[in-house]
Amino acid sequence: MASKAGNDLHQPYQPLLRTQGGDAGLQSDFKVLGVDTHVTKATVQRATMLVTTALQVSSMFTQSAVMYTNEQDNPPQNGITLMMFLNTLLPQLLVFGFLHYNKEIVSWKVALLRIILCPFVASIFLGVVGIRSQHSHIGFFGLCFSLEPIYEFVQSWRTCKQSVAHLWYGVGAGLISAPGSVMLTLYPQMIKRIPPTPLFLGSACLSIASVAYSAATLGKMGRKTSSVNLLWDMLTKKLPVVLTRVFGLTFFAFATRPVLQHATPGSAEDLKHNRAFVFLAWLFVLVATNFSFLKLISLHVRFEVAVMLSFVMTMVGPPELLPSLKKAQGPDAIFQIAMIFLAMMIAYRLNHAGQMQFLREQWTAPVVIWALALCLAVRAKSKILLNPRQV
Repeated sequence: MASKAGNDLHQPYQPLLRTQGGDAGLQSDFKVLGVDTHVTKATVQRATMLVTTALQVSSMFTQSAVMYTNEQDNPPQNGITLMMFLNTLLPQLLVFGFLHYNKEIVSWKVALLRIILCPFVASIFLGVVGIRSQHSHIGFFGLCFSLEPIYEFVQSWRTCKQSVAHLWYGVGAGLISAPGSVMLTLYPQMIKRIPPTPLFLGSACLSIASVAYSAATLGKMGRKTSSVNLLWDMLTKKLPVVLTRVFGLTFFAFATRPVLQHATPGSAEDLKHNRAFVFLAWLFVLVATNFSFLKLISLHVRFEVAVMLSFVMTMVGPPELLPSLKKAQGPDAIFQIAMIFLAMMIAYRLNHAGQMQFLREQWTAPVVIWALALCLAVRAKSKILLNPRQV
């Protein structure tokens, strides 16, 4: 999916800023960012593209390994495997629709084929050999693999300029797919009442790094910044927020999951009934609130832009690439702090079969990391509230 000729590839935020009806806030943001556009050195461009693509391919590989492991369990985690597959495919389709609507695609049929070809062939392969066969790991990798990011990487590498499509596919993978991967990787280990295994923990850490890197990249988009500043922003600002929200949502999903009556927690009978209705309702409230928040900031922002940013804001808060969104970090900080403590109260009230005690005893390290990240995130949010002019 190559970007249209003539478009400025150093303005990847340009599709984001087109609005219906000419919204004044976003249009003024576009003018500010347009003046600050700069040409990055070819080596830095290629290094950025390489890191982004490496994170995407590595996530595909680890997710396929986790899916394969889940299906070898007794009973197999079919529902979670399906959700992991959708979590990999749907963000790509969302970005594809976003770019196609903004006329950033030359041949949308070929681009769509590159996205669905490997999952389609892998589905047929798994249907023939079986999902629990000796070679089913090949099929699971195919389910998670997409040719589109690789194609965009090759096209961008040739020109030494990161294309609009390559950047936004990286954003979709890092800020929409990767957070879901963390939760869907750690959650099955929790409901089986076992400590995190190295494979699952490594996959979660890789996804968390991808989220933090994508958040830092998106926040610095369109502004001059060095690699050192980007790394510092990633480690000190983005990573604590990502750890707080991703781990917090995962713990919340486990703590509010009801255990089947008259069944031993973590038993085969209990695992057959995955009911995370409270968590799904909570996630819907967060995304819907972010969507409404964006509409208050800009009444004319398009629907698909608002949907994409709503999911992004659920994990990392308002991106800093636009002045109007950067100014919204203060109200968002109040909302997020309130929601974190409300979630803790709900989880405590709905603590079924000693889930909270299990987390403290068997998942001590992740809980301690989450608590430390929470302190750092609240401290950073407090600075935003006390010094709004510095945002």
